[in-house]
Amino acid sequence: MGPGLEALVSNNEPLTDTQTLHVQQTLQAALTAVSDVEGEILRTIRRLVELEAERRRRSDFTVALKGVLSPIRRIPTEILGEIFLWCRNSSLSASKYSIVDPRQAPVLLGHVSSRWRQVSQNTPSLWDHLHYYSSTSPGSQNQALSLLRPIISRSRGLALDVALDSGDGPVNDIMDLVLKEHNRLNQVYLAMSNRDPPLQYKKTSFPNLSSLSISGACECIDVSQFLVLFSDAPKMRTLDLVSTITPLRSFVSVLRWSLFTELNLTIPLYCWQARDILMQCDMIEDCRFGELTESGEIYPPQHVHQLNHLRILDISIEESIENSHPEGLFEAFAFPQLDDLRIDTTDCPWPGRILPSLYDRSQFLLTRLRVQIRTVDMNAGAEPLVTLLRHLPGLRELRLAYCGIEDELFDAFTYRPWAPLGLSLPHLESLHLEDNENDLDGVVLAEMVESMCAYSGGQNVAFPVLNKVDLYLRGARFSDEVEARIAVACAGSRVIKDHYNRS
Repeated sequence: MGPGLEALVSNNEPLTDTQTLHVQQTLQAALTAVSDVEGEILRTIRRLVELEAERRRRSDFTVALKGVLSPIRRIPTEILGEIFLWCRNSSLSASKYSIVDPRQAPVLLGHVSSRWRQVSQNTPSLWDHLHYYSSTSPGSQNQALSLLRPIISRSRGLALDVALDSGDGPVNDIMDLVLKEHNRLNQVYLAMSNRDPPLQYKKTSFPNLSSLSISGACECIDVSQFLVLFSDAPKMRTLDLVSTITPLRSFVSVLRWSLFTELNLTIPLYCWQARDILMQCDMIEDCRFGELTESGEIYPPQHVHQLNHLRILDISIEESIENSHPEGLFEAFAFPQLDDLRIDTTDCPWPGRILPSLYDRSQFLLTRLRVQIRTVDMNAGAEPLVTLLRHLPGLRELRLAYCGIEDELFDAFTYRPWAPLGLSLPHLESLHLEDNENDLDGVVLAEMVESMCAYSGGQNVAFPVLNKVDLYLRGARFSDEVEARIAVACAGSRVIKDHYNRS
């Protein structure tokens, strides 16, 4: 821009004809220059786009070349097969998992490369877990059958673990296919729903079956109906049944209970049925009964049956019948090796002498004791329970709920260095107390809480390793002074977790 144009731009004076013509010529030249610059910008942008595309192509090529040099390509076939084993879902109870699903391992692995497909299909142990989840889509079962047959052949005679979940559709045809491999079955998990038609299978021999788990997902599935099918399984050691249907009385005599080492029966059983089953379980190590119903049909035993291998016992009595006697289930047994005991009842009357009597017969050394009893014989108070605890110095975990948690129990857990040592649990790490009584002495409770705060670790000779105390106490409030003492003690403690709820 020349000096003359700068003067014109910087003032508002009117232009002469000569000046107007000069400005118009200069403007046209400037517009042409701008257009030339814009054209150059567009050419530059197009070039940048071309260069970016070229960069991506070259980058993709370098990635591909790096992939060629990747160490995974040099992994020996045997090691690659071991890696594949860690990719699959081996849990028999995995929800909605199917081995025929192309979106999941091991089928997915075969889509990566021809070598991976060859390795996966020639690794028999990758195909010895058959999971199938049924759906209602048309032809799904026929399609699954066509896929399962070659999968079974890939396992090359290995023992099979099978999980069939009927889900939204039937599994009868799949079951027929599986039963043809009855000599190879090792573990079987069946989750059946009410959509399945009645199964009409004949008794079959399962010479290698070690574990059976059957779950009925609705109120019309009696899982015990399957036991006749699996009754000839001389190596079966684990049984897990879940159902809401009460089995037939003949259920007790269907299986060879003497072979089992682990039982989990979450089905409605009478206590006499549970007792008769346990009487046959000479090798049992882990036993759980859920949803027991107490009845008056159980009679005192003629002799005490000793189960020398039982380490874990979990019993839940869900319902009580008038004039029932739950002690009949326990009086028949002694458990000298018992390590973990859990008892859970609802409205079943529970005599306070049951656990001390069981200890007198068994002389066990528990490390875990969990007791939840809604209706307990309160005439004896907490003294039988405290007496039992004195015989269990190896306890590591103690959970007591609604089972006579009274002042005597709080007093037993109150450490006083100046007094003779009463209750001592040198290995106790966790204590859980839960109750909703209204007649507790708040002063005794406050003294227990304060002692646990004042004397912890090695200072507490009675409970030196106690590091967690949970209090769930509901009912009428104590006096303001007692409530304040408990609140202050809990607030300053790392051990006591106060879940203290008084109305």
